[in-house]
Amino acid sequence: MGLMVVGMHRSGTSAVAEVLCRLGLNVGEGTEYEVEAGNARGLYEWRETVEFNDEWLGRYDSAWWAPPRLGANDWREVDLRQLAASRRQLPYFTGEMSNWFVKDPRISLLLPLWDRLLLARSPAVVVVRSPRAVAASIRLRSGMHTARSLALGAEHYRAIYAALEDRPALVVSYEQMLADPATTIAALAQFAAEQGFAVDFDVAEAAGALDPKLRRNRGRVASEYEDQLVASLAELYEPLAAAHLGPPPTGFADYQLPQWATEALDEASELCRTRIVAGKYQMAAEDFRDANAEIEGSNSYRLARALQVMGQVVKEGRRGGLAR
Repeated sequence: MGLMVVGMHRSGTSAVAEVLCRLGLNVGEGTEYEVEAGNARGLYEWRETVEFNDEWLGRYDSAWWAPPRLGANDWREVDLRQLAASRRQLPYFTGEMSNWFVKDPRISLLLPLWDRLLLARSPAVVVVRSPRAVAASIRLRSGMHTARSLALGAEHYRAIYAALEDRPALVVSYEQMLADPATTIAALAQFAAEQGFAVDFDVAEAAGALDPKLRRNRGRVASEYEDQLVASLAELYEPLAAAHLGPPPTGFADYQLPQWATEALDEASELCRTRIVAGKYQMAAEDFRDANAEIEGSNSYRLARALQVMGQVVKEGRRGGLAR
């Protein structure tokens, strides 16, 4: 069994992952992402894991920025052969790893799938950050407009809530974690130990993962419209942030997104499907071009083409003779 670190992109999941790593949990091995300004301390996630999750999202014509809206029954109906094949793709599912955790915000949308692959409801650390700050960070990083990023964040937490039943979970508020690292680290260590993980509890060592300077995006000056959007999500975010270092609040399993958020996600889903169809057409065109080039390069094609040209020459010669 492993520990899931979930939450919206740019919410502080990387900082929590670094703390867990310093506490002695196994982050595993894989292809690392290049360190960049947006994550100067690293992402603590592997390309193979991200590509695996992207592949599963793609099966539902979706992506991290255009999440699928699936229910519990949809995940129960996943083909057993697909699950068996997927279990061979990553070491988390093969029993090769112990005392491990995994971090990729996409898992927030895929928790029921990971439960089926792991044959267990793994414990989770739910990381939450001010939605305004997350939106500002995503806008700076990818150019996504505020309404869509706010809707995307809300959908991530709605999906998390829907998958939390009977799952041990601990909430970590990014802002409160940076304000009081020692208390947060102690709570993370205790939670991990209670779930059966071996923990090397050294507050000073683990505290090195938490630098208040990490909090770069606090939210830019917003318009009145953006203020209204954020206010409409208070019902979702405020109880979650208030649960810092405790279990998630109850009563949100059936939370419904505001209408504007649903519309923003519908727009993203339509764009995603359009891109997927365009990509399939492009792949088909490339396959046709490659096949045509292969045919043109074959000896039989050259002979047939030469005979065709000779036939045309003969026809033209006959026409010329008749004309004379």
